[in-house]
Amino acid sequence: MTTTRAPRVSRLRVLALAERERHLHGWSVLGDRVEQRCPCCRHTVRATAPDPPTDPAGIDAYTRQINNLLTDAVFEHLHHDCPDPREDSR
Repeated sequence: MTTTRAPRVSRLRVLALAERERHLHGWSVLGDRVEQRCPCCRHTVRATAPDPPTDPAGIDAYTRQINNLLTDAVFEHLHHDCPDPREDSR
């Protein structure tokens, strides 16, 4: 009886797939963090990167997790740190 193992994905392949997602969603994976520009003030918003998956089936969940982390980080930035555009225009 043989067991079938799921194919493993190298970290480089995961980062290449994440780079493709970056073009779609506007974020970057940089080592142990992910970042995205604030849509309002263009400041860089960062979050801790999740551990990359070890199998191809986990890549979609990995990108969803990054999107969720950055959505939360941008939301926090917009409500706490983002300068008010009305004040900047004066």
